[in-house]
Amino acid sequence: HCAEGSVQPMPCDAGSLGGRANLTSQGECSACPVGAFCTSGAAQPEPCAPGRYGDAPNQTSAQCIGPCAAGYWCEAGSTSATAAACGKGHFNPSEGAASAEACQPCSAGSAAGEEGSASCEPCAGGSFVSTPGAVKCGPCPLGHHCAEGSVQPMPCDAGSLGGRANLTSQGECSACPVGAFCTSGASEPEPCAAGRFGDATNQTSAQCVGPCAAGHWCEAGSTNATAAACGKGSFNPSEGA
Repeated sequence: HCAEGSVQPMPCDAGSLGGRANLTSQGECSACPVGAFCTSGAAQPEPCAPGRYGDAPNQTSAQCIGPCAAGYWCEAGSTSATAAACGKGHFNPSEGAASAEACQPCSAGSAAGEEGSASCEPCAGGSFVSTPGAVKCGPCPLGHHCAEGSVQPMPCDAGSLGGRANLTSQGECSACPVGAFCTSGASEPEPCAAGRFGDATNQTSAQCVGPCAAGHWCEAGSTNATAAACGKGSFNPSEGA
């Protein structure tokens, strides 16, 4: 700008610009717009640096107001700390990200259900997710249990069963009932084999506790060695009938 009688031009102050010729005073210089900065003597604004934002006019350096917020990224010339959000299933833990490449997929066992996440939430107990970049975790299936942050379901131990979904630990698996056995990961008990009996819980194979007593016979699922007696006038000399 040049006042009356000027010997040389005076630059517009940093934070303002002279976008046209023949200005007569600093008051005729324009405010540097949002999303940009203006050095002393600028005729054109320059964009705020990538990873930074400017939501106020009159900025004097490429750093503008401050860094882009965690969970977001800012291209050059951004006017908000939350200019561009990381997508669902992704996160960015750091401020000042300059591109979408800063957004990382959630690791297996965690998820981000909202855009703009600075971190991923571990799967709650009773749920799991085995793939990265998840938006939500899925329910732990029958016969299994899932602790917080589970990547995959863990089967209930042999001799126990998981008769409902969303169990969080082995302690929530149920004891296999009498007259039955339960293999690892069972959601339903299976009956002890015919000729065998199970008078105790937590059996792990069809052989259960032992054979039916001589003089008796045991249908599948029997709970004692003398479940059914041979009738009068008949006999059975062997166990396991």
